[in-house]
Parts: sequence; C-alpha cells; structure tokens
Amino acid sequence: MDELDLISGLRPAEPLADTRGLAAVRRTLTATLAAGPSHPHRHGSLADGSRAGRPGHLGIPRSWRLATAITVTASAGVAITLAMTGAAPFATTAGTHLPAQGADHSIPATLTAAQFLTAAAAATRGGHAAVPRPDQYIYTENITPGTGWTKEWLSADGSRAGLSLGSATGLATVQPACTPAQAQATGCFLAAGYLPGLPANSSEVLPYLAKLDLAAARPPTGQDTPNWLDNDTGKAAAQLMSTTYLMPGQQSALFQLLAHTPGFKLIPHAADALGRRGVGIYWSYEGSGAMIVFDPATYRYLGFGTWPEGRQPIASSGLVAAPYGSALTAMAVVNTEPAATRSSTMSSLLRQASLWARRQYPRRPWTKAEALAAYLRQVRHMSPAQVRGVLLKTLGHAG
Repeated sequence: MDELDLISGLRPAEPLADTRGLAAVRRTLTATLAAGPSHPHRHGSLADGSRAGRPGHLGIPRSWRLATAITVTASAGVAITLAMTGAAPFATTAGTHLPAQGADHSIPATLTAAQFLTAAAAATRGGHAAVPRPDQYIYTENITPGTGWTKEWLSADGSRAGLSLGSATGLATVQPACTPAQAQATGCFLAAGYLPGLPANSSEVLPYLAKLDLAAARPPTGQDTPNWLDNDTGKAAAQLMSTTYLMPGQQSALFQLLAHTPGFKLIPHAADALGRRGVGIYWSYEGSGAMIVFDPATYRYLGFGTWPEGRQPIASSGLVAAPYGSALTAMAVVNTEPAATRSSTMSSLLRQASLWARRQYPRRPWTKAEALAAYLRQVRHMSPAQVRGVLLKTLGHAG
C-alpha cells in the first residue's frame, strides 16, 4: 500500500480539553483586560530586514488553501477531537452545527491590537497539546459562505499525499507529498500539517517561514512599501492558524510576532464569516483591507476576511464583518484519511486537468498524460520528479 491508497475511517487522536483548562484561559484574559491599557514592549519594526514580508495585494501566499464550506459536519459520523489554534478545543458530529460563541466580552475602548495580542501570547504560552505523530494527519474544515465547504487531510510531516474535498466541485484533490525539508530544498508546495521546526521564539518565526516560501525575507523591490510588513505577517499568521496544527509555544510566538509588528488595529466587536462574535486584528494595504478574527475569551482563531480596494470596515448591528471571508470550523489530529479509493481520487485529478486544459488551450488536442502533466506543472507547481510520480501512479507511465 502506498501514499495514495486512502485508508477508510476517521478516528480522534486525543480527548477533549476539560472545563478547568478553559476556565484558566478565561481568567487570564479577564485579568488582563481589567488591568486596562498598559505599555507593551513593541518594536517599531522587526529586528532586521530578513523578517520582512513580500509586498503585494491582500491575496493569500502561494500555499494558502482558502477553504470553502456550507455545513459543519464530521466524516463518517464520528466525533472529532479538535486542536484549535488558541486554547479552546471543541467537537463536531455529523449533522450537528458548532456551538455558538460564549457571552459577549467587554473590550476596553482604549485597548490596542498590541495589548490584545500580548495578552494572547501570555495566555497560550503555558498550554499543553499532544504532539502529532508523523503517520497521522491534520484534519481541517473551513467555510466560505456562498461558495461551499472544504475538508482537508494533510500528512502531519508532509511525507505522504494529502487529500482535499470541496463541496463546490464535488472533486477530491490530491496534495502531493512535500516535507518542510523538501520545500526548502526544491521549492515544492508544502504539504505538512504540522511544523515541528517552527520556532517558539517570535524573532525567529518569519525567517523560518521565508525558507518555506510562506513569507518573504524582504520586499522584492528592496523598497519599504507602506504597510507591506503587517500585510505579509498578517497573511502568514492567518494561513498558519487556518491550516496548521500549532503547539502552544508556537501559537504564543505567532501572537507575539503580531504584537511587535506595527500597523495592526484592534476592532473590539468583530464577526467572522459565520457571524461568530470575536475581536478583529485589522490592517490595510494599497487600499484593500484584511482582518483576522479571534475568540475574545480563548484567543482561538475563528477566521479571516478581506475588503476590496476602496471599501472600509463599517459596523452592522454593532459588529464589523468583512464582505469576503473564510471561517475555520474544525481542526483535529486524526489517524487516517477518509474512506476513499485511489481510482476515485485519481479520476478527480484527471477531470480537473482535462477541464483546465480545455479552458486554457481550447484548440489544442490533449492526451490524458499531456493535460495532466501541464496541469501539475502550471497549476500545482510540481517539480518534474513529482509530475513523473503522479503520472506513474495515475496512468501507469510517465507520459
């Protein structure tokens, strides 16, 4: 059996957190907010240019898998243990919607983004979480209202192919294997759901992400485009929190990095794409805007949203919500991928390649191998060796 033989079943890896652990986090936040505004340690910029992000519009970095979902269910009707970014795991079962957020929390009007993020870093630093095994998968569910849902299973260490299922197309997409080491060496599309090498020191986070092409070391032009740093850092943080299993120290470092990055503004009363109440961390870049939404009591990541150029955040019914956004509804460490077969997955990949080839080059006759190879190179950014491997597994030959 190889990496593309998808094993049936979906089983939780760890028990749910108890209420005592969640209560401790809430007490930490309450105490922090009750103390009022302080003067957090905040740098005017990061320590050196190697931590800079790429300037560009608020589009997501190359490896962002912007999710889609309509309903929140777990495969095979099995309860899933969640290891959410932030401190509050929760579970879903088939046909059961996620519980509503807790009571609204009063956020002082004078609280800054840096103060909120510093409190988040302190609250998450001492947490505990199970370390995923290399043979496990990181499972996520995301919703983009009006588009559909996406469920994704990524190999914990990236050494095996992952799988993505989307309601919009009904197709299963294979994520070719690519470990962090391979991503650094070859530039392949990172396929790991857990990054043990991600530092727990905030000053080392961006240099590490730059090695994986999840952030840039410096502006490509060498010029300090206004707000490029908070734009790149914010996008990288949203990507990690939406798709990657983070240990408490890594979460804390990420919060601290955001706290030390100039340009973020606090939106005390925000909502994610599902309308869940939270606290927003907002930034703008070249006329566009973006916001990460966190649960105000647990600091759990809720979602990411954007405003197109020329539009500004405006409160509706007392809440600020982005017109376009995605909400994370589940993250779990699981033992296997869902029930599926290689033939159905490969058929989905071939259909995607065929549709893409016909749209891009309508007058050119394509063989299956030619269309698939072109699709893998141009759309999936796979190396020649990866393309040959997929062709062999799919068609029995390398084209």
